[in-house]
Amino acid sequence: MRVLLTTIPGTGHFAKVVPLARAVVEAGHELRVASSASFQPTIERAGLAGVPAGLDWLESAPDRIAPALARANARQRSSAVGTIVSQVAPARMLQDLLRMAEAWRPDVVVSEPSEWGGLLAAERLRTPHALLATRIPFVVPTWQSRPPSPARATGPAAIPYSELRRRLGLASPDAPHHVLARRYLVLDGTPPSFHPADRVLHARTAHAVRLVPWSAPDPDGSPWLDRLPTDRPVVHVNIGTVFDRDPPAAATTARAAIAEGAYVVVAHAGPAAELGPLPDGVLVVRWAPHDLLLPRCSAVVHRGGWGTTLLTVAHRRPALVVPHGADQPLVAARLQACGAGRSLPVGPVDEDAARRELRRLLDDVLLRRNAARIGDELATMPGPEHGVVLLERLVETGRPIAGRPDLPGVW
Repeated sequence: MRVLLTTIPGTGHFAKVVPLARAVVEAGHELRVASSASFQPTIERAGLAGVPAGLDWLESAPDRIAPALARANARQRSSAVGTIVSQVAPARMLQDLLRMAEAWRPDVVVSEPSEWGGLLAAERLRTPHALLATRIPFVVPTWQSRPPSPARATGPAAIPYSELRRRLGLASPDAPHHVLARRYLVLDGTPPSFHPADRVLHARTAHAVRLVPWSAPDPDGSPWLDRLPTDRPVVHVNIGTVFDRDPPAAATTARAAIAEGAYVVVAHAGPAAELGPLPDGVLVVRWAPHDLLLPRCSAVVHRGGWGTTLLTVAHRRPALVVPHGADQPLVAARLQACGAGRSLPVGPVDEDAARRELRRLLDDVLLRRNAARIGDELATMPGPEHGVVLLERLVETGRPIAGRPDLPGVW
């Protein structure tokens, strides 16, 4: 079986597809991961075969293709990246995938939710498509129809997704992307407790598959792990290390944790000076290997990205979510509704509010028990190898793979 897996060039997105990709390879199948040329080193570090395709950009540096974004604020950058993902990148990805398929025809195309060109290529090639549902189900933003933002004016041309479908002569050109993407198979990595009660987006093809994100190793070996204290709680602060980095929020929550008697590990990819002066007991690192760090933590502070959320609950740790945009407020709300974490409002972080919430995380036994319960849910879900079996069945039959009606798949 030849599997083509497509992802946008963002570390957080890619980390969530690695478990399935490795399971495909371990099962003896051929796999290629299509993403931008500049993202190929990251794919190679995960031990996977990559193929350069699509717009040559990085989610962490969108101003490379739209220089005006260098002067944009965080909210404008986030909005612009959404438009790049849905209206700029798909056309180039489609073009390169179709060219690649002339020599290497995939049996199935698998895409993560933010990469939209793979579905177009699959339909054009009449190849089955699977959606790797690597984020909490939510109503898809109106990226398909909104006009290009002024911040992107100097970037590549935007083409609405429906217009691309019309140019290809594909059926249902005006159907929402998330509806089209779930027709054949959805590999849903969401723990049952996180599924919203509203089943409007129920996918008949949804199958539960455990997709705990890959935790990239620290190239420096993280010698600081052996020096973490054991006589007080350790709190990990991970607020936008790649895309929506927010030094003030990271510094404020670090100070709040210190004030509550914790030792703090802050992951910050930029210059440490961005964080300003920090009290004793705060360690700033460029990269934190979560598989090694989280078992030593009492709590985690993060943006509400789905990858970090999954890793946190997989290690049965409660979290304080500091959301910024996209689906992060929804993730924060679901985590709090499940009783496995707390959240702060979108916007500048109030240090007193952060102290109150962190104290709850460190003291509330019920929060820790609920985080452990969701971790247990995740552990009992079928592993990535089950996803490979479903892909094999999809290739064999060429037909949608109906899920169990009692599964809470909502895509």
